[in-house]
Amino acid sequence: MWILAGLIGSILLAAFIYLAYQKGRLRVHRSLEIDATVEEVFDAVLDLKSWSLWSPWLMHEPDTHIE
Repeated sequence: MWILAGLIGSILLAAFIYLAYQKGRLRVHRSLEIDATVEEVFDAVLDLKSWSLWSPWLMHEPDTHIE
């Protein structure tokens, strides 16, 4: 029983050591194509009263009240 536990422990330890030495190259890329001109988008972002219409954070929190 102890031999099996030691074998499993050494395999896990070797896996952790191997993963610790890997380079952390993770790249996440998201994009969104907006069917509007740059000026229209800039004006919408600039107008604080219109943020509740497009803000991605407010879409996830529908009960939020802005004053």
